[in-house]
Parts: sequence; C-alpha cells; structure tokens
Amino acid sequence: MILIKLRNNLRVGEIIKRFQDGQVGVILSDTIYGLSCSVNKKEAIEKIYRIKNRPRHKLLVVLISDFVMLEKYFLVSKEQKIILKDVWLSDDFYPSTFILRPKKEIQKILNIKNSHGLAVRLPKNDFLIKIIKSINTPLVSTSCNLSGEAEISNLKEIISFFRNQKYQPDFVVSYNKFRPRKKPSKIIDIRNINNIKLIRF
Repeated sequence: MILIKLRNNLRVGEIIKRFQDGQVGVILSDTIYGLSCSVNKKEAIEKIYRIKNRPRHKLLVVLISDFVMLEKYFLVSKEQKIILKDVWLSDDFYPSTFILRPKKEIQKILNIKNSHGLAVRLPKNDFLIKIIKSINTPLVSTSCNLSGEAEISNLKEIISFFRNQKYQPDFVVSYNKFRPRKKPSKIIDIRNINNIKLIRF
C-alpha cells in the first residue's frame, strides 16, 4: 500500500496510470474517502469486495464525469435527466447518488441482473472528474470499512486500519487542500419517476 501525497495537482498522472493498470485506490470523492477502481477492471472490483469482506450482491456506486458518460452506461429518460441536472449541476444540493437502470454493457461488467438498479453519481469535485475523464471510464466507489462496520472518514485512521488487514488497497491519496465531508451522499431511487424513493438522506 503506497501513500501518494497530492500537492498542487502533482502526481495526478501517476494516479491515472494506477487506475488504468487495474489498481485499487483510496481516494476522496465529493463526500468521504472511498475505495475506488476503474469500472472495467474486473479483478480490481473483486479485490474491493475482498478488502471490504462485502457480500457480492451488494453493489458499488458508479462515479461518472459527465452526462455523456451517464447515457453510455445508464438508461435515462428526459424526466430523469431534468432531476439529475437540477441536483448535480447546482451547488444548492448536497452530493446525491441516484439509482437508475443500467445498460447491458455495465450489467455484464458488474455481473448484475437486468432487474437491478445501480447507484450513480456525478461528483461535485473537479479533481475527481478530471481523473475519470482521463481514464475515460467510470470509477466504482464504496466506503472505507469492512462490510457492516462503521465508516472511517479520517485518512490517518484509514491508513492505520488497512495496514493491519489481510487485503489492502494498492495506494492511498493524501490531499493538501481537500477535506472530506461529515457524511456520505444522499441516495435517491428515481427508476420510477412517479414513485421517487429516498433511500438515504
């Protein structure tokens, strides 16, 4: 497990290459620190499940860079897109994750059924968006903790925790300017536009 100290966007290229090579990293999203990897690296996704000791049926969050990437991997109606733009492109809303219907391409990648929804978020974090655009594929993300246990938001505690675990991420990114928020994103299920459900708020 390597610590990458990010100062003034230096070493960004190294982070990008590590994701392209199929590594798992601890990286700050627009909410809290999370375990992440490229969505098209199946071995890295399986490694995240081993690190967390997470049941395979519990899906990960998909992080995208823009609406073009969203529509490549998800089925999105005009009504859903209006909601997403209102929330994702506004600074008035807390970072929010939405459950949508995934397209076949990402169903196959993540080994999920057609009937299952998948959580997706456009981060309110320019650095993270830059990473996703550079690797030209979404990232998957999940909180830094063992499945069923409390989330860990402090970077020093995250590093200390993983050093004592059998399975570890490949790298951890330390930031100079950015700080995690106090809570994870909201989760809203908008698969049925006439029956919107707040899953976590």
